[in-house]
Amino acid sequence: MELQADELEIVRKQLDNLLRQAHTNQQKMHLFSEQELLMIGITSLPELLNHLLYRLPEAFGLDSISLLLVDSDYELSRLLMNEAAPTLHVPELMIDSDDARVRGLYLTTHRPMLSPYRGDLHALLFHAPTAPQSVALLPLVRSGRTIGSLHFGSNNPLRFSADTATDFLEHLAVIVAVCLENCINHARLKQIGLTDPLTGVNNRRYFEQRLMEACAAAQRHHRPLTALFVDVDHFKHINDSWGHPAGDTVLRGIAQLIAGHLRHSDILCRYGGEEFVILLPETAGDVAREIAERIRHTVSAHTFEIPASVTVSLGVAAIERFGEASLTEMSQRLLAAADGAMYRAKQLGRDQVVVADGE
Repeated sequence: MELQADELEIVRKQLDNLLRQAHTNQQKMHLFSEQELLMIGITSLPELLNHLLYRLPEAFGLDSISLLLVDSDYELSRLLMNEAAPTLHVPELMIDSDDARVRGLYLTTHRPMLSPYRGDLHALLFHAPTAPQSVALLPLVRSGRTIGSLHFGSNNPLRFSADTATDFLEHLAVIVAVCLENCINHARLKQIGLTDPLTGVNNRRYFEQRLMEACAAAQRHHRPLTALFVDVDHFKHINDSWGHPAGDTVLRGIAQLIAGHLRHSDILCRYGGEEFVILLPETAGDVAREIAERIRHTVSAHTFEIPASVTVSLGVAAIERFGEASLTEMSQRLLAAADGAMYRAKQLGRDQVVVADGE
């Protein structure tokens, strides 16, 4: 009878362990399902990145997290810049131009890898002040191609061990990859609506959205903001003499030449017809004038596919001090001043830069 009692006690403990494990798994399933539903409902790329980098650690009790994305054609970076994504420049988000680092993490598998933290393998993946004790690396795969990697870190050395089941993490990685692809596709569609189809630069609708944001940021941080209006000289003559296809080629070429002088944070748009407008955040008027002169010289020195030289006239206006004007008034005055300066450049003989008087 004593032996049977011992056996019953062992069975009871085993059942208790199974029940605790089932309860734990049920809690995990509920938590993972909750996060998956939240992510599936997100269509904004910046919002999804914010959720991954800041909401998941809180939900899962992680001590550190990072996300590595592959961006071989620079499309993802452009989409994030156009969305003015605040997560673009945080250390938890890494964007590689090739998949070498991702391939180095997952040499022989597309499954999550759980292990103790190793400085030689994981130091570049985690940027917390204190390195985690155990890590989980989740490959993000779509159509057989690894598009990125999501990394969890814990100060508990037993949290992510090689013998831990990875079913939940595998499913989460699939959901994250699908949501990333979905949000990127949404951003692409949005970008199509905000891009000039002829030149490939942003259109007037996009510019009007970003102008208010740029004015607000300049006023909030007391940093200068400069606008440049660029108009192609004698563009009607180009169309009349060599045809509209030649004019289209000139516009595309000028857009590319202008873009070559700008930073990633600058905003270039085709404003309409043969006019382009540029916003230069945190750029004073004297610096903007130098940029405008370089653009003017580059265009005039370029050989286009027509038997004639092409030049541009540029107007420059800057806001460097901020009064009580509203953002709407500020943006309207800035554009009106740059536009007026551009027309004075036309009146003074074209192929030159004029800076607006005052602010």
